[in-house]
Amino acid sequence: MFEVFAIAATTNATSTLPAATTAAITGLTTGGLIPFGGSALVGYIIGFAIKKMTKWLLIGLGVLTGLIFLAVQWMANNGYIQGVKWHKFGNNIAEYGQHLATQIDFNNLQHSVFGTLGIPISSGLGIGLLAGFVRTR
Repeated sequence: MFEVFAIAATTNATSTLPAATTAAITGLTTGGLIPFGGSALVGYIIGFAIKKMTKWLLIGLGVLTGLIFLAVQWMANNGYIQGVKWHKFGNNIAEYGQHLATQIDFNNLQHSVFGTLGIPISSGLGIGLLAGFVRTR
């Protein structure tokens, strides 16, 4: 809409807008303020959604982990299992976590997402994502 207005303002000979205002409107729509603001809004929404999903995911994982721990302790107390080798269990989980961490390619993420969006869009998205994630309510 702004681009149509800016184009119409530059082509209309009877326009009452000064040339500087017309140039400013054209610069805002094509230069970076509109993409920056739009991507900041999208980033805010994404950050807020990630915060809410992470909260409920962590609550669910905490409850599930607690239930599994209670079941294992109940089975050990009633003689269904003799003992749990917790040190071996912890070492296996740590090894698996390290294996998963080495499989993530952060360089590809940087070049594919932020490299192709451009500075106004990626900076607006990053600022909006941070603002949405740290929102208090």
